[in-house]
Amino acid sequence: MRAETEWVEIVESGAAVLCDADKNRILDAFAFFYEADTIPFTSFYGDGHAAERILNFILNNAPVKG
Repeated sequence: MRAETEWVEIVESGAAVLCDADKNRILDAFAFFYEADTIPFTSFYGDGHAAERILNFILNNAPVKG
């Protein structure tokens, strides 16, 4: 419930709505998402597996001590 966001891509895609503290806008946004069959959310920021890939790279490429 903010008036602005750093995540403009999500708002532009229709997966979020900026409502601020406006009661009517909050209720309208709730009704929109509650009644929606699907929410158009694109994976803008990757697939959620970056840390796993980084760890595997480190483990597979670290020099062996000994």
